[in-house]
Amino acid sequence: MITFEEELKKFSRSLEIADTEDAVYSEDLTDMMSIFINLANDYDETPVDDE
Repeated sequence: MITFEEELKKFSRSLEIADTEDAVYSEDLTDMMSIFINLANDYDETPVDDE
């Protein structure tokens, strides 16, 4: 029978997962909300011609 406590003691993360996690966290990723905020700020700074 499997004892979960013993299996958890033997657990170690895969090297590929650890490397991927490091690569993802080290990147400066822009999420969609940041893109929308930048677009809104750019739109607000654009002069409007009321002709």
